[in-house]
Amino acid sequence: MKILIFEFVTGGGFINQPMPVELCHEGMLMVQGLLQEIKFLANVDVWVYCDYRSMRLQLPEGVNRVLADENKDIYQQISQRLCDFDVFWPIAPETDGVLSDLAKLAVSCSAKMCLSSPGAVAVCSDKLKTIQCLQANNIAVVETAVLSLSYRFTGQKVVIKPVDGVGCEQSYQLASEQEVFEVMNRLVCLEDYIIQPYIEGKAMSLSCLFKNGRAWLLCCNEQVVRAQNKRLELQKCIVNIPVNDLQKIQRLVQQIAEALPELWGYIGIDVIDSKQEGLLVLEINPRLTSSYAGIFPATGINVAEQTLKMFSGQPQFDKLQNQQVEIVIKGEISG
Repeated sequence: MKILIFEFVTGGGFINQPMPVELCHEGMLMVQGLLQEIKFLANVDVWVYCDYRSMRLQLPEGVNRVLADENKDIYQQISQRLCDFDVFWPIAPETDGVLSDLAKLAVSCSAKMCLSSPGAVAVCSDKLKTIQCLQANNIAVVETAVLSLSYRFTGQKVVIKPVDGVGCEQSYQLASEQEVFEVMNRLVCLEDYIIQPYIEGKAMSLSCLFKNGRAWLLCCNEQVVRAQNKRLELQKCIVNIPVNDLQKIQRLVQQIAEALPELWGYIGIDVIDSKQEGLLVLEINPRLTSSYAGIFPATGINVAEQTLKMFSGQPQFDKLQNQQVEIVIKGEISG
C-alpha cells in the first residue's frame, strides 16, 4: 500500500498565509504521531508531501519526503500525483475551507482518502452548522449564535471564536459588555464569528473512529485551556483520562455518527462536561487532533492501522495498556 500524507499545517502558507506558531506545532505533533504508528505496519510505502519550511520535520527511516514547488498551485501538484498512490491522508485545518477543498480534490481524482466526505467535512468546518445539525438530532450542545451588532450581553461570561477556527485560534473569553464590544470593534467581519455562553465544567475531547453511521470510542482526553488577556489558549491535552460514565459517552458518540453518517476515519469531538447539564458538544473536528499523538503511547492502539482497516472492514482493537499521556501544546502560563 502506497500512502501520500499531505501535511498542510506544519508547512503552512501554501495559500500565502503563515500559520500561527502554536498551530504549526500542533500540526507537527499530528504528523509525527501518525508516522510513528505507520512505521510499525508491514507492506506500507509512505510519502510525506511538504514544503521547504517543514524540513525540520524528522521522518522515520523508510519514509520519503516530497517537496512541493512553492511557485506552483499546491492543489494542482497534489492532483497530478494522487494517481500514483493507493491512499491520500491529508492533515490540514478547516480554516478557509482548506480541509474541505482537499476532500473535494481527492473525490475528483477518485482517490481513497483517510477523511470524511466533502459534505461532512464542510458541515464540521462550520461550528454553527455543526451545532444546528446536532440540535436537529436531539444531541445536547452549547448554545451558539452568529456574532452580530444586535447581540445583548446578559451578564454571563461568553466565548467568541471564528466559525471555522482551529483549536483556540482567535478565541476570546469575555466577562462584560464592554469587553464584548471592544472585541467586536476589532473584528473585520462579525458574521465570521460565533458567540457562546462560557460553561463551567471540564473541557474534554473524545478520540473516535467513524464509518458509515457507526462509531468507536478510542479514549477520552482532558483539554487544559487557560485564559490570558481575554484570549483562550490550549495549553495541553491529557490523553486517555478515566471517566465515570463511559457508556453515556459511547452513546453520545454513536448518536453523532447517526446524525452525520458520512463521517469517516479519525474524528475528534470537543465537549464540556458541565456541572449543571452534563455533556455538551462544542464542535467536531473531522481530522487528526492534538490528542492523536498520545493515543498510541497511552493505550497501545495503533489508530493508523485501524483506520486503514476500515477501507475493507471494521476496526478491531483493545487497549493493550492504560496510562495517561500529556501532549504539551503551549508553555504554562505563569503568574
